[in-house]
Amino acid sequence: MTTKNSSLRGTIIKTPGGGPGLVIVGGKQKTFLIEGVWQSPVAPATNMTVDVEMDELGAIAGLTAVDPQQLAREKVEQLGAVAQQQGKQAAALARQGLGELAGRMGKLALTCTVALWVAWFFLPVISFSAAVMGVPIMRSFTLWDYQGVYWSPGNVPPPLQSDGFPLPSHGAMSLLGLLVIAAPLAAPFWRDWRARFLNGGPLAYLAILFLKYQWDLHRATENVNTMARSDSFLGGAAAQELSALLAGVSWEYGAFVLVAASIVLALRILRRQ
Repeated sequence: MTTKNSSLRGTIIKTPGGGPGLVIVGGKQKTFLIEGVWQSPVAPATNMTVDVEMDELGAIAGLTAVDPQQLAREKVEQLGAVAQQQGKQAAALARQGLGELAGRMGKLALTCTVALWVAWFFLPVISFSAAVMGVPIMRSFTLWDYQGVYWSPGNVPPPLQSDGFPLPSHGAMSLLGLLVIAAPLAAPFWRDWRARFLNGGPLAYLAILFLKYQWDLHRATENVNTMARSDSFLGGAAAQELSALLAGVSWEYGAFVLVAASIVLALRILRRQ
């Protein structure tokens, strides 16, 4: 009658030499000898991982060294399994959080808020296309990028990028914009009837930015007219270049996404709580 031995994974903590070796199997120490037990061509070593065969009485029937590459693969698989499990838990928590947020805000409001964030940072809002001093210039800006374009006052030129546009420099107005687009997310958690007005923040902020844009355009046009009236050749040439640059300004689709999402959010002010 034959008996089937069970196989477990263990770690050698003492090699045989002047006495039996020790291996930890299932949290217990087991003694072993080389003769009739060790089944690998390499000698046993401390901290070596081994496959342990146990007989029906619980004694060690065989030891086999585990290939280090196999161990590495097993660890990678274990880490992958843990990461996958953690990812599932994180995804479940995210879905739960989004579900609660959507329940408080409404799916339409949440969708518009997400669209607002995406358009703010990733979609082109305004573009410039012109030829300045014979060099074609074409550049589009997201709203976040455009807010960071800083034109120095007076005759002090700002630091420029390789494409001729000023280096971005975000200030307090840009940071205020971040608070404004985050406000609709906070509105459902503020238990006050005035919280609904937070939904109108993005539209009000865009209106202020548009008025500022119109004012900047007005000042630039005045500069063009002033240079055009100049008697110097350079003044007239500069006026033509600046006029061409202003004529090449156009709104991009990101601007319409921002306005549409902001209007839908602002309409929530009219809802009864």
